[in-house]
Amino acid sequence: MKRIRKSPAVRAFLLYLLLTAGLIMLLYSYTNFYNRLNEDSVTPVSIEFSNGRADVRVIDRKAEFELSEIEPDNKEYFMLYIAMPDEIRAGIVSLYAFFSA
Repeated sequence: MKRIRKSPAVRAFLLYLLLTAGLIMLLYSYTNFYNRLNEDSVTPVSIEFSNGRADVRVIDRKAEFELSEIEPDNKEYFMLYIAMPDEIRAGIVSLYAFFSA
């Protein structure tokens, strides 16, 4: 029988999926274990949007991002939006509709 060889791109994609799934499982396992041992509970990941800022919390760490640079009123945003492929543009529109609702 002849063996079917996978291309390097397929192998890299499968490795990426395996590592990503493993990291997500590790994150959820850690938070579940932490919540059982301690009285105060933590969430694996949370995102809060307010006043043009995004606060991202991963376990107990916090990062803040300024979103004023990517608002639809910005000129650079408009130029990038026009230059993007249709698939990415549709994703941005759907994400914007989801988070603004």
